Amino acid sequence: MKHIKKYKSIFRLLKSPFKSLRGGFSNTNFSANRIMIIYDTTRQPFAVGDFILTQIAGLINCHKFKVDLCDFVIVYESKSPDMSDSVFSGVVDRDNILLITTSLMSILNLNQITGSVFVFNSKSQAERYIYNNITSYKNIFPGFIDFTLGTYLNHLIFNDLIYSFYVEKNFLPKLVPNKSLQNWVNHFMREHIGHSFPVTVNIRNNPNWGIERNSKIAEWKKFFEYCIDKFPVKFIVICVKSEIPDELKILPNVIFAKDYQTELDQELTLIANSKFHMGANSGPAAMAYFGSNPYFIFGLNLIGNKYSDFLFSSLVQEIAKKKFKFIFSGLGQSFTSEPETFDLLCQSFLDMFNMIKDSDKVSYVKNDPLKRNRKDLWIR
Repeated sequence: MKHIKKYKSIFRLLKSPFKSLRGGFSNTNFSANRIMIIYDTTRQPFAVGDFILTQIAGLINCHKFKVDLCDFVIVYESKSPDMSDSVFSGVVDRDNILLITTSLMSILNLNQITGSVFVFNSKSQAERYIYNNITSYKNIFPGFIDFTLGTYLNHLIFNDLIYSFYVEKNFLPKLVPNKSLQNWVNHFMREHIGHSFPVTVNIRNNPNWGIERNSKIAEWKKFFEYCIDKFPVKFIVICVKSEIPDELKILPNVIFAKDYQTELDQELTLIANSKFHMGANSGPAAMAYFGSNPYFIFGLNLIGNKYSDFLFSSLVQEIAKKKFKFIFSGLGQSFTSEPETFDLLCQSFLDMFNMIKDSDKVSYVKNDPLKRNRKDLWIR
């Protein structure tokens, strides 16, 4: 029955006026003035990093097809919203699916080309919308084959869109926090960072899923203690509130974003505004991958992990023993497949600190107190 549904989808979309490209439906209707990105959570994971990648895909396709707006279509199945992967069983359910979806959608606040946003609670409903409105779009990604078969978009975006666009254009468009987020981060930095250099740290401490990817907390504690009074740095730790390690809470040079009730888009804005970024290969790290500032990521496994390996070897360059960079990486942007050790933490920190130590500390704008928080918080 599932196969019949798949083929129905293919035949319905094949009848459309689109050229059937694997990298997306390309419209022959030149009056179309926007593109579409589909994120189908029945086949794609509920993952921050993956959703950030779809934003990069939207930016790239806007450039390619010379349009200013990208509509985002998010799909889930209300009866079984956890069907994309067994790891979400018991975590994503009918009671919290909208909460989780809304959290992911906050990432759209960092994408200047966001147009309309559609959330469908059934794949068939989403397919009907796409078919009925297909001529309104210059391009729809993923293409009908990948959409129907549920191809993992992480690989498709990295290996097709990102690689080919960068090789041709020699740049990648970037996510940019909107004005409201930038006002918020200016206030946050002034209140909590002062005259220090802000450095974001992504900690992963999940006891239920992918524990091999978790941060080595003892090594981080030793490293943070080493930095006290030696470097004018304040570390802003980004992690789930339940994963905040107790042993790090007492350190004077460390603060936790979640202690200030941050939302996901605010945490990504902190990464975008930090002097450099360090930490685990976990969702928010994708913000650093496609940013302008130096970063060093630990435990980015390139082999044997369906959610993190890169199939196209030209995307990754080895620049030292077990140290790598993406083909599109900027100065000081690199990662390792190795876990954290005290020595590796110190070396990677010093490499990046020496790059920024002579830069001016940001003079944060003194906001009107009435504007220091996000404008959307007035809603009642």
